Amino acid sequence: MKYIKVLLITSMTIIMLSCHSSSKNSDTSLTKNNIVNCLTNLNLAYEELLSLDEVAETLSISTDAIKKKSIDRKDQYGNVYYFWESDRPHILSRLSVHVEIPDDNFLGLGSLHKFDESYTPQEIINIFESRYQKLSNEEQKIIKENIDKHFSENNVENKKDAEKFVELREKNYYYKIEDFGESSFWRFNSDNGGELIVLYGKEQFNIYVKTSNKPKDNLEIAKKAARIVMSKCI
Repeated sequence: MKYIKVLLITSMTIIMLSCHSSSKNSDTSLTKNNIVNCLTNLNLAYEELLSLDEVAETLSISTDAIKKKSIDRKDQYGNVYYFWESDRPHILSRLSVHVEIPDDNFLGLGSLHKFDESYTPQEIINIFESRYQKLSNEEQKIIKENIDKHFSENNVENKKDAEKFVELREKNYYYKIEDFGESSFWRFNSDNGGELIVLYGKEQFNIYVKTSNKPKDNLEIAKKAARIVMSKCI
């Protein structure tokens, strides 16, 4: 519980610092049309928001070559993943260094949820971007000062946990993708693939992808999948 409290305090500090986000709308923005919670209001299963047929058409592969796995929930804890064979060599299992497993291609959708409707569109953009954007040196300095102020000398363990959380966040930051949704961020590595996080209206969803070891190619496929999801509201 102590560690969770530290994470919340640190996260809120980061959020409070982030008030400089761009307010321009992209071509895939819903806010400009005052449509804010379309996807969650549709109450569709994840596999309806991103279907097998849509994935096959986007990737120009047969539906017979694709396997589907999903968590059948319509909240942020549900998801759907589509897998198909790749030409990449097998990789070592995380569970055992003595076991190799296929490095399959995949495309998935998950984590759909809406923000509190009491927030203005710009406040939601600020909150969203504060979670993923790289912190400036000045922001890191202010956060460190706030951690120093919050934790007493007798609370060294929690202070170290807070500092580790900020350090971990900086090592795992996302790259901002311009003019996509209200705002969006992307990260990729060859082990886990890519993750595109999209703010659309007052809702957020994540696209997960790995079709090669090329970040740019994976991003383009992730954006195509995100457009399919967003098209359900057009």
